[in-house]
Amino acid sequence: MNRHFIFILAATLLLGLASCNKTNDNYPYNTRYLPVVLEGSEKWSILDINTGELVAKDAFTATPSAIVSDMFFVLNDEGTYDYYNVADVKHPVNAKHYGSVTEFSADGYAVASVKGENLCVINKQCEPVAQLGDSIIECSIFCRGLAIVHTTNNKYGYINTSGEMVIPARYDKAEPFMFDDYALVMSQHQDSIIDISIIDKKGSELFQTNSTMYRPVTSFFKRGVIPAAKRDTVVCLNGEGKEVENPFKTPEAIVKASYDNAVMEGSGNFIVIRGEKMGVCNASGDSILPIKYKNIIDLNDERYLVSEDGVTHFLIDKKGNKVGNLKIIHANGTPNAVAVRGYIDATITGANMLTLFDENQVTGVPAGAKVGDFYQLLDGTHPEQYEGKTNLANFLAPLRVTYEFAGPIVSNNEFNFTTPVKFVSIEFDANSYDNGTEAQLDAFLTQNMGRTGFVSRGDNVFVSDRGTAISKGFDKGIFMLCYYMNVADAVPIAKIPRK
Repeated sequence: MNRHFIFILAATLLLGLASCNKTNDNYPYNTRYLPVVLEGSEKWSILDINTGELVAKDAFTATPSAIVSDMFFVLNDEGTYDYYNVADVKHPVNAKHYGSVTEFSADGYAVASVKGENLCVINKQCEPVAQLGDSIIECSIFCRGLAIVHTTNNKYGYINTSGEMVIPARYDKAEPFMFDDYALVMSQHQDSIIDISIIDKKGSELFQTNSTMYRPVTSFFKRGVIPAAKRDTVVCLNGEGKEVENPFKTPEAIVKASYDNAVMEGSGNFIVIRGEKMGVCNASGDSILPIKYKNIIDLNDERYLVSEDGVTHFLIDKKGNKVGNLKIIHANGTPNAVAVRGYIDATITGANMLTLFDENQVTGVPAGAKVGDFYQLLDGTHPEQYEGKTNLANFLAPLRVTYEFAGPIVSNNEFNFTTPVKFVSIEFDANSYDNGTEAQLDAFLTQNMGRTGFVSRGDNVFVSDRGTAISKGFDKGIFMLCYYMNVADAVPIAKIPRK
């Protein structure tokens, strides 16, 4: 989780963050509390968005998760997670620390794992409700009673709050039942075609199509529809796959006002943008909030979080009246955690990692690659964002890959296409697993590095006849492997175990 939450621009909001004491189809998460950092503080407090008052001030150094059903989790000093209830922020609810967790759902269930153990469905007392099987390696938050699981055969399905697999794991991708009782599931087909199905909560496939016909624009249904690209247009599909009228269509009164953008928020009003300022109007075009804010965040059907300077935010009701007097610098209100099983098979993970490189290439990038070879990962229309930067990050789940170049990617607003890659770093975060996981992974790679054309020169550095080299090690639960395009650049990496 990020140390500081950057507020989401209202123009990009599609999820309602909260529902005040109840749930509805526009605000799926049952919460009335928000973790915040106040002006002048570096610690996290808990805000009651009903009253605008704090229930806990400067209570946490680490970022609390989104608070759903009055429950939240926080990373502790040992690198594991504890759950708290807003009624008592000084004492964790759980007896055992968790290595990986999700937020609680609106109906009061979460999924968590103790290091070395399988995932488990728990209730608000952190009591186990159901132990999930060995085959389940990841699980999402519950939405409308179902959570998405990822299994060892690299397929996705759904479980209920009793831990039962109610929709078999047979899909290459599955989306949540976020606002509606319909969801999208997908399977990769030949020739890069993706088979797409709409399913209900029983797993019945109500409609089948593929990516040559429709490409979903969002990940979930809302108000009974999902927008999808159909050739050069965007249409709305209902749960049966029929094209229907768009319930989010901007009313004519708002269109005539010629705003730069208008986005429907959860209570049916529209957040409108003109230039760099935001306001709110109703469907008839009548102003509710003047266009004077740098940011407006739709919290629930009664509250906004707004800012006039883009930095300091404050709470108001949906008529524009201030609620409380707190000045808020950071907030965290969106549930997004995925829990992972408390252990991995180092043999399987290590073998997968070995497929990423050989003596001639790493992650498909050949030795001798240059900036120009990465153009597909770059935003060619905005070179200024790479000015002076020497690295480019990529995410190949569950690995973080960083390409380090011998010089800046961009200088004087021009791409340096001939600047070569110096090394590629691959990181695997093992903090959710047993403390010896990274050492086991290191040992497996040492024993099998010869399969990729590398031999040891000592100090945990391996070299190839091609002149490339690999160094590996770990620190604070992060396993690291660096692939050097030139053996002369190779630097050993220490092996530092977790405390």
